[in-house]
Amino acid sequence: MRTIVTTVVMLFLGLANPAMADEAYPSVSLLSTGTTVIGETIRYPDSGPAKVVST
Repeated sequence: MRTIVTTVVMLFLGLANPAMADEAYPSVSLLSTGTTVIGETIRYPDSGPAKVVST
């Protein structure tokens, strides 16, 4: 049983190659704006947590 666990761990470590992260697609900003669709400036709270409400 210990041999099986060791083998599985070794295979997992072999497959979890950190070099694969370098080959991934780069992140791209999809939206970057400071205004709403009607032209109002987006303002964030200066203190305290943001309050998100859904109806």
